[in-house]
Amino acid sequence: MQKIISLIIMFFLFSLNCFMEELNIAIDDNRFLDESQNTIFEINYLVTYNELEFEKTELGFTANLQVEIFLENNGKIVDQDTYTNRIIVTSFDKTVSDNVFLDKIILTLAKPDYLIKINFKDEASQKTKEWQKKAELLPRESLISDLEISKFVGRDTTGYFEKFHRNDTLFFANPNHIFTLPKENKVSIYYKIQNFEHNEQNEFSIEEKLTIKKKGRKIEKVKSDFTTSNFENFRMKEIDISDFQTGVYDIIIKVKDKKNGKTGVVQDYFSVKKIVDLSHRIFPDLDNEYKLVQYFLKSKEKKQLKNLSDNGKKTFLERFWNSNDPNPVTKENEFLEMVRERIQYCDQHFSHFKEGWKTDIGRIYIKKGPPDEIRKLKTSIDTSLNPADIGSVTYTKYTIKDYQIWRYRMKQDLTYIFIDLQNSGNYKLIYSDNDENEMTLSNWKDYLGGDDFDESLLE
Repeated sequence: MQKIISLIIMFFLFSLNCFMEELNIAIDDNRFLDESQNTIFEINYLVTYNELEFEKTELGFTANLQVEIFLENNGKIVDQDTYTNRIIVTSFDKTVSDNVFLDKIILTLAKPDYLIKINFKDEASQKTKEWQKKAELLPRESLISDLEISKFVGRDTTGYFEKFHRNDTLFFANPNHIFTLPKENKVSIYYKIQNFEHNEQNEFSIEEKLTIKKKGRKIEKVKSDFTTSNFENFRMKEIDISDFQTGVYDIIIKVKDKKNGKTGVVQDYFSVKKIVDLSHRIFPDLDNEYKLVQYFLKSKEKKQLKNLSDNGKKTFLERFWNSNDPNPVTKENEFLEMVRERIQYCDQHFSHFKEGWKTDIGRIYIKKGPPDEIRKLKTSIDTSLNPADIGSVTYTKYTIKDYQIWRYRMKQDLTYIFIDLQNSGNYKLIYSDNDENEMTLSNWKDYLGGDDFDESLLE
């Protein structure tokens, strides 16, 4: 019996974990050699403010991002650390903006066979993200390090982003490797070269090739040869992407020591997308756009939107469409186009006295798409027989109404009941099952014949 209870608890915890919303955080790691040829792991992570849950405090609006770091060897924890990032903003609009919090974790390893595990948790929302990677050391004889991709590189004498400083230069890393035009028109690449041999004149002769490819086709190729007696392993390249099309691009850098012929190659990637122009949103009227977007929001998010300024609402709309784009590297926003097609369908099939997308049945169709099953039925007339006259019938106040049962079973277990109360074709939602964002009327069965309603229709 105890074993059965344990299994039930384990299944419950597993199910709870499956439905727990994951924290959307971008993570990227790069390896460099130090002066002793040990491998330095630099792990950059980035989270947008709108992904965190901020709470009102006397300092402003505060979010707390907890980070747990574990270093394992042969299944045993050999080192660990925990800290909390406290993120404070002064205005509510910023809490739902796409501004970012960026941080870096630095680990130095001299031996192989380690596993790095990092757990992230937003303390307010309890959303989490788990990341782990086998720590493969950079070979001590390697000529080139990994590539670090940055959005911005420039002089900075402040200490605010100290972890991202190399000398007096700030490298604002971009862990998700996504660059948005026209806001970001350059990709900056940082790497190190090492283990080159000098000749009799104490000079180093180096050849570098940088190649950019898209789907295997060369977009750009830059080759450089240089000889220097002042060897500096700090290398930085900038790629102008202002004319690049939307898509994923591979970066290949090859270095060669011309003294001994040894070569080193490293490859990474970046993606380019373009900002959705709000002039091409679904509705020219912003009020309609706000009404539509709220179909997809939870109650708390609706309250947040209501409290935003006009500029904040416009930013919210832009973020909503961009964040729901399933494939940001393509020219089209597939999610926006899908919603637009559903609106057109609703207006064609559900419009009665008002536009179809504004009806209850239209709202569900826009959110969930076409149901897996539709039952079109009619309510029964509640009747009673007169014992003195079997042929006579007494009718109640309820008359026949058309109603529909919509069921979704492929991705979610959802059921909705709509009824045409006024026989006008405008179906009202009276029952929903498994959708926390939709309500069920307390007397919904009364509309369908009361206790005579066959609930097996919902099974």
